[in-house]
Order: sequence, then C-alpha cells, then structure tokens
Amino acid sequence: MQSNTIINSELPNALKVYNFLSENHFDSRSICGMLGNFTRESHMDLLENEIGGGGGYGLAQWTPQETNYGYFSSLQLYCIHFGISNWSAPSFNEQLNCLLYQMTSPSLAPGTGQYYIGTEPYCSRFDFQHNTLNLDPAELDRIFCCNFERPGVPAMSERETYATLWYETIVLGNIQKTPETQPQAQVNHSHPSSDSTTNGNSTYTVQAGDTLWGIAQRFGVTVQDLCNWNNISNPNLIYPGQVLTV
Repeated sequence: MQSNTIINSELPNALKVYNFLSENHFDSRSICGMLGNFTRESHMDLLENEIGGGGGYGLAQWTPQETNYGYFSSLQLYCIHFGISNWSAPSFNEQLNCLLYQMTSPSLAPGTGQYYIGTEPYCSRFDFQHNTLNLDPAELDRIFCCNFERPGVPAMSERETYATLWYETIVLGNIQKTPETQPQAQVNHSHPSSDSTTNGNSTYTVQAGDTLWGIAQRFGVTVQDLCNWNNISNPNLIYPGQVLTV
C-alpha cells in the first residue's frame, strides 16, 4: 500500500474482511484497525508465508499453517479442533472464522486464545469488537497489534497509517484512488433498484447490508455530501428503509 492510495491487489481482500466482520457486529473503526495490522503483516494476502521464516502464515500470520509445535498453535489444527469448516486448503472461510472465534468466544480453553489484555489502554475483546471506548482506527490498530498479533517488530506508525487509510477509503470514501483501483471493488450493496425521484430530487431507500460509502460510490457523490443532504451526523448509522436524498 502506498500513502493516500489503495493498491488494487489489496482492496478486494480488505473489503471481504470488512464485510465479514461487519456482518458479525464489529464496529467499522475496529475493523479498520485490524485491517491496518493485516496490511502490515500479510499485505492482505491469505497465502502469505512469513518473510524470513518463523512460521507465520496467512492473513494474520498465524503460526503456522500445518505444523503443530504447541497446543493448537497450527491454524489448520485449531480450525479442525473447533469445527471451523473442513480444512482442505487455506481459504478466507477458515481464516476469518478462526479470527471471529478468537475475538468473540467467551470460553476459550487455556492456550487456545489469541487476544490478551496487554499494556495498551484496557480493552477487552468485547470492548474492541464494539468500540465501547469510542477510539479512532489508529488507536484500535495499536490495541489489536499489542493484544492480538504481538509482533517482535511492531512498525506501529505504519500500521496506524494503514488503519486510518482503510477507514477513510472504505467508510468515508474520500481518498483519491489511482486509475487502476477505480472499478469493481465495493462494500456489499447489490440490491434490486430502489431509486426514485421526488419533487425533482433523486432518492434511494437503504437496503440491508448497505453502507453510506457504498451508496455514495453508486451515485457518484461523496459520503460527506450524503451526510449534509440528509442531516446524518454519524456516517456509520443508517438503517434499512431509510430514504436518502442522493
């Protein structure tokens, strides 16, 4: 990823992660904090092996893909043990469901957990998921890095920059994209047409799974435009059935 741009190869996977975690009730800023770390760890490549060895593998650089050198330390064995799909080949399904289990399960056995309370501001898994402390993506990125990934070389400022950039791109939709990244990648919002025109103004009825960013992309406007036209103070809070001026 380069400053102020989104690389085409990273954006589709980032959106898959964002949509999956959104559907499982993660706050948008928390998700972007995680994306910032994943970008630094694997460049959003679910097949990435740790550069220089060490056993790191996949999106979050779990250790390792197959070899078991600890209590369910293998991503493969972990997924099999906890019934997370049927492992046949590395996929987003296994990795994202493993991530979800590690971040939300209230009763992980000793040695099988991944999220620990570290030295950053206190933030439990629940607090992180729902962003109860109302932190920004960079702060959540730092918490996730220290409490979940715990890398030997944090490269924290780089991670925080990525987290902020993902938030501005996916949630706010106000980053200038390079020509190669303009087309296809979008957050879930493929619904039957619900556009209409009232008193000369175009309107759109929000559907389940919509985001303000996705609607802005569809109509060629900015998220800030939609907020201004519809008196929206929080761009993360829209609901199915809401009629927006577009």
